[in-house]
Amino acid sequence: MAKVRKAAEKKPKGTRLILPIIICSVLAAVLLFGIVMGSIALARELGAVVSYGGVTVDRGVASYLASTYKAQGGEADGEAIERYIRSVVAAAYLFDRNASLSDTDREWIKTNTAEILDYKAGNSKAEFNKLAADMGFSYDDFVRATELIYKAAVAKEAIYGVGGARLAYSQNSSLVSKYYAKYSHVKIIFIRTEDRFLLDEDGNRVKDEDGNDKLVDLSDYECELVREDIEEIRELMEGANTGGEVQMSLETFNSYYKTYNDDPQNADNGYYFAPASAYTAEYMEEYPNLIAKALSMSVGEYALTEDGDTVCAIYKYGNVLHDYVSSSASHFFTDFYSDAADFLFAEALDELIADVKVKDSYYAIDVAALKKNNLFKTTIGIGLRGV
Repeated sequence: MAKVRKAAEKKPKGTRLILPIIICSVLAAVLLFGIVMGSIALARELGAVVSYGGVTVDRGVASYLASTYKAQGGEADGEAIERYIRSVVAAAYLFDRNASLSDTDREWIKTNTAEILDYKAGNSKAEFNKLAADMGFSYDDFVRATELIYKAAVAKEAIYGVGGARLAYSQNSSLVSKYYAKYSHVKIIFIRTEDRFLLDEDGNRVKDEDGNDKLVDLSDYECELVREDIEEIRELMEGANTGGEVQMSLETFNSYYKTYNDDPQNADNGYYFAPASAYTAEYMEEYPNLIAKALSMSVGEYALTEDGDTVCAIYKYGNVLHDYVSSSASHFFTDFYSDAADFLFAEALDELIADVKVKDSYYAIDVAALKKNNLFKTTIGIGLRGV
C-alpha cells in the first residue's frame, strides 16, 4: 500500500491538471459559441420588423415579400400584405418546430437564387441591388426571403406528410377526429323532374358512346306525377321535423330511395360532405343548394332542395366512428387526409398569425411606394397553401 502511495507521489503534478484543463477548454468553447450565437440571434431580433418564435424578418426581407406579393395581382393593400407576411413567419415557425432544412433543401435554395442572379443581373450582386433598389431589397435580402418562403411552402408537408400521409398513421388522434367532425353524413334521394335514366332489361343504366348515362325526357303527365310524389315527401319531412302526426320514418325514406334511385353514385350508405373537401367542391358546382343545406343540417333532420331539374330529399345521419378508414366508405374520402392536412395547417396558422409581432419599424416602410417585383421572384412562388 505504501509503494502505491509513493508511486502516486512520484507522478508529475502537471499530469493531474490535464483533464480539468481540457474540460474547462471545452466548456469555454461551448460558452463562447453560445454567446456568439446568442449575439447573432439578438442582433437579428433587434433588426427585425416582424418576428415570432425565433423567426425574424428584417426591413429588406419584408420589402421583398411586400413588393413580390403586390406583383401577384388581387388585393395588395397594406392590411393584406401585412397578413401575408405574418402568415409566412407563422408557417416558417411551424416548419422550424417540426423539421430542419436538409442539405438538398439548402442546395436547392442556393442554386435557385444563384440562377436568378446570373440570368437577371449578369451574376453581379451590384447590378442586382441597383435593379432592386426601388423594390426596397438587396440580393442578400432576396436569399434570406427565399429560404423563409421555402420553409413556409413546405411546412405543411413537413408536419403532415405528402398528401397528409402521416395523418393516416394516427387514426385515433384528436387532430383527425376534430377534422372528421366537420363532415356532414347525409343520405340523398336525387329525383329528376324533367327526365329519367334509360335502363336496360336488368335495370342498369344505358351508356352512350362517350360513356355517359342516357336520359329520356318525361312526358307532361309523368312530370306531374313526379311533382306529386315530391310534395308527398315534402309533407312527410315537415311532419318529421316538426313532430307532426304523420312523419317520415327512416324506413319510409329508404323505400323512396329504392323507388327513385337517381343517385349518380348509387351511394346506399350516403355521402360525407365538408366545407374544406375537394370532393364536396365538385358537388357544389352542380348542386349548390344541396351542399349548403347538407352542411347546415342537424343529425336526424330531413330537408328538400332543388338545383336545376333535380330535387334532392336529404336525411342527415350521425358520423360513423372512423368511417374515414373504412374500405366501404373509401369513395367518400379519396382526398380525406390531404383535405385534413389543409384544414389543420390553416387552423394552426390562424392561431399563430395574430400573435406574430409586428414592430413599429415595420410601419416605417412605405409599402405603397415599393415598386412591384416582376423581376426577381423565386421560382417556388409567393402563395401559401392553406392560407
